[in-house]
Amino acid sequence: MTTAGTAAGPSVSHESDQRSSSARLISVIIPTYNRAACLAEALASVAAQTYRPIEVIVADDGSDDDTASVVEQFCKSTESADFAVRYLRQENQGAPSARNLGLANARGDYIQFFDSDDELLPHKLSSQAQVLDDHPSVGYVWSGKAELDDALAPPSEVRPAEPTLYLGFDRRHCSMQVVLGLYRATICRRVGPWNPKLGRYQDWEFNVRALSHCTAVARIDGAAYRQHYRGDQQISSTSAEKFAEQIIHACEELESCPQPLDRKLASHFLSQAYASAAILFMRTGRRASSVRAGMLSARHARSLQQIIRSFALCVLTLGPRGLAIRTVDRVSPSKSGY
Repeated sequence: MTTAGTAAGPSVSHESDQRSSSARLISVIIPTYNRAACLAEALASVAAQTYRPIEVIVADDGSDDDTASVVEQFCKSTESADFAVRYLRQENQGAPSARNLGLANARGDYIQFFDSDDELLPHKLSSQAQVLDDHPSVGYVWSGKAELDDALAPPSEVRPAEPTLYLGFDRRHCSMQVVLGLYRATICRRVGPWNPKLGRYQDWEFNVRALSHCTAVARIDGAAYRQHYRGDQQISSTSAEKFAEQIIHACEELESCPQPLDRKLASHFLSQAYASAAILFMRTGRRASSVRAGMLSARHARSLQQIIRSFALCVLTLGPRGLAIRTVDRVSPSKSGY
């Protein structure tokens, strides 16, 4: 298997939707770094998709474990005429850079960004691709997720159904976790590269930019993705400050983005994000930082509810510290990107 290219192997049988030979190719881009222990399960969930054709692009960000061997074994058992696997490798530069490597080499009409430690449920791609096929104005379609411990039973997955469409400012209801959705490749090209400066909240920043290029987005009810429970994804009192700083960094990067954005939509998400940072700063007692973030949230507020929330955060910060601590548990961190 070469460092960049397609590895061949025998085909594997699978239950597939009845789609014509003109079905659009979906590129599944998987950035990974030292995740050999869980990568095989993630890859198997792609092979189990009822949709074809698919190309899988594993963008290895300089792993020094058995990642290459895992991909090679996967190729031997799954490669077929309508299921291609490509393994690309680069020096370690971070998950955004690895996604950019995958996107630059993707041939698909639709793009699925996928983390190397989670699972796609079997009908995820078929149900979402159907929406993009049937609604040319939709640039991004998403479904729900299930955050489950491995010991729990799989969730009820999404099935093809009439989607809910969101236009204009209603696009603010869109999920900001990109793995939940399926993009038109043309949208991804317009958005430009993932921001390599961001360690976390990279999906949030990418999706705010993506929404500016989508006339409409769509949602299908039900779960399409299974996120495994990871203890290191929980916010502790010692990490709250770091998460808050990472949110602020992502917001600043978005505000300095040279690309044209839907400013009303971007301000809505910036207000939400700055409010989350304000809450997190409360936990560590950084009151000045919390007030600053709260004021930035108010500056970007696009609704009366956001204005009230932002100023309420400032009041809580300046009030009894116990009030601030009790509010922080409502905030969840972003994943690291792989």
